[in-house]
Amino acid sequence: MNRLKKSFAKVTLATLVLFSILAATSSANAAGAEMNIRFAPLSLLIGWLNVDLDVRVSNQWTLGPTIGLWRTNVEDNYFVGDKYQLKRNAVGVRANWSQSGSFQTGFYVSPIVQFVRAEISGVSKSTGNDITASASGVTITGIAGYQWFWDTFNLSVGGGLILGAQSSDVSVQDGPTSYKAASSGRGTGAALDFMLGWTF
Repeated sequence: MNRLKKSFAKVTLATLVLFSILAATSSANAAGAEMNIRFAPLSLLIGWLNVDLDVRVSNQWTLGPTIGLWRTNVEDNYFVGDKYQLKRNAVGVRANWSQSGSFQTGFYVSPIVQFVRAEISGVSKSTGNDITASASGVTITGIAGYQWFWDTFNLSVGGGLILGAQSSDVSVQDGPTSYKAASSGRGTGAALDFMLGWTF
């Protein structure tokens, strides 16, 4: 945990320095660009890879795919090795409306729709069985923020809400036995949008 805190502190400090430098310089725009590829650097600290491709569809709108992949081990004394593996995959579409125009510095609003599948797997200490549990569903996210564009590099910072659009039963495989667990239900949460990108 201390290693994660140190890594987070370093990335946060580097990000603040970068943000201060960029904010102090005059921003331009990437008005001639047709596409923008972006990733979320802070989420990499926990092993979450999030990549978006924005394609200009009008003067103020972009549209494109968004992909998220997460693999991590979670500590739990119930499982062999005192851990289980958590996987989360997300694929969807993201639109961006930019007040000043596509790929230009200014305020933005982004609706995002994703299909998400999460799975945990491990070996039970008590039975020796392989245990797998999975759930999937659709999420809808709304984000508002501010973006800066320079030649080809860009930075966006925003926040909003994420909503689980449908409830999802959890499918469990415990050795030879399969069953459905209680529904994961619908939920809401906060969404952070901190992305670095390059236009082309």
